[in-house]
Amino acid sequence: MDSSRNRRSRAGLLGLMASLVVACTGGSAAPVDAPFLDGSPDSAEAGSAQAEASTDAIGDSSQDLEAQADTSPEAPIDVVSEDAAAPAPALLSINLHCLKLEGTGFSTHEERFAAIAAAVNAENVVAIAVQEACSTSNQVAMEMLRDALQAATGVSWKHAFALSHVAWQGTPDEAQEGVGILARESLTDVQELEFWHQGALRRVALGATLAPSLGGLRLWSVHFEVGDPGASQWQARETAAWTLAQADPSFGVLVAGDFNAQEGSPTHAALLGFGFRDLTDALDSTRIDHILAHRGAPLSLIEAHSIFDGNPWPVVSDHHGVMVRFASGAGEPVVVTRLATSVSGPSGSHLSIRGSALPLTWAQGWPAASVGGVSKLVMTELPKGAPFEYKWLLDETTWQSGTNLTAAGGDTTSDLPTF
Repeated sequence: MDSSRNRRSRAGLLGLMASLVVACTGGSAAPVDAPFLDGSPDSAEAGSAQAEASTDAIGDSSQDLEAQADTSPEAPIDVVSEDAAAPAPALLSINLHCLKLEGTGFSTHEERFAAIAAAVNAENVVAIAVQEACSTSNQVAMEMLRDALQAATGVSWKHAFALSHVAWQGTPDEAQEGVGILARESLTDVQELEFWHQGALRRVALGATLAPSLGGLRLWSVHFEVGDPGASQWQARETAAWTLAQADPSFGVLVAGDFNAQEGSPTHAALLGFGFRDLTDALDSTRIDHILAHRGAPLSLIEAHSIFDGNPWPVVSDHHGVMVRFASGAGEPVVVTRLATSVSGPSGSHLSIRGSALPLTWAQGWPAASVGGVSKLVMTELPKGAPFEYKWLLDETTWQSGTNLTAAGGDTTSDLPTF
């Protein structure tokens, strides 16, 4: 990173916030974070009741969710000049490598998190997607990082965390591992997505809506499976379909994290094929950490950088972070196709759709997300008026009975499939 970026980063926070407008509110699903955010005195029972109300066909999002204290397919995302009077807000994604210091040059986590916070303050990072956020009986990474951020920036930071699995189970390094989000001001509509398809370790995604002054964008932190490309690809497809259904109709959604997959892989391509654009695609093509936005999101990319790579910010993990700076933008116009049903299968089952026109194929389904009691698939990549055929599947194995259904790009349909 050059010195001009650090120079620009000293501009005041109010100027920075002025460059971002309110985008989407993150969909219609019921929020599940109210009992946990901002040190609310609400009882654990109330939190459990709200979490249970959010359960849907994607999975029971209440079981491991913890939140604490504390908006033409080929067109590129707009690029804004870097010569603005003040730099725009930045979004950071960082894998913390759990509670490990090897290779970082730090002797304590307090020092490591203080270094991250110093960079966040200088770079005007307003939100952070975290992976391998770990905790033990005496160290909680998300809390330690939040405290360091508040000390460095002088403003309040909120955080949410979703447990994924036990890391290094049975060893001295054993810890509770998950994904997290930190943001200035507030986080609302916190939700966990437990993936249908799992590999060796349980994986989840965590979503939250940022404050209106930070654009109201919907941010998801993800950490896909490693060592099982099939599971990783399906998790990416679930992420694409779920986040888009929630962001409809404004599409102000960002997906950031450790994909355990490089550019060009089926995992990475799954999101691109569903209308997402990689804001970090100009960086090292061998990286496995990415920040994507849907092409309809109301933002414009200013710049993307690797960070915590030793130049100038120190190495803080076995992953270099990725950071994007963005401003408000109109987003690309999209043709929205919606396929929906009120039909549901047995408890614990899932619905998906296959079809004849991209992004649909007959070989592999796209999962339908349950939003407001309806299972739906929302797509933006079908040309307006283009006809196609499709069918619903139960658990991606049982096809709906009867002949193929038909629709056209831009249609909104309501189906009653039988299996």
